[in-house]
Amino acid sequence: MSGGSFNYLCYVEVDALLSGERDESLHDMVDALRAHGAEDAAAETERLLAICEGQRARVTARLERLADLWHAMEWWQSCDTTEDDWKVELEKWREEK
Repeated sequence: MSGGSFNYLCYVEVDALLSGERDESLHDMVDALRAHGAEDAAAETERLLAICEGQRARVTARLERLADLWHAMEWWQSCDTTEDDWKVELEKWREEK
């Protein structure tokens, strides 16, 4: 069988890149590209990795900011809490903006 040295990075899907599950393979690819005289391709691969890392950081920050608000909505809509509980959480969320 051939291939697989980089966990089939050539077939990676965007979701896998954005999840971070292929970061190690990307780093390995950067090293291999550099080692074989493809500094420009290594640099572009590093830029792709940086973009993915930045996106993860931004998404994580948004999720953290919305989690309590989403929790309040879900619990209210599931009849586990009241509308007043939801409104309190909404007001806290708005104050943090």
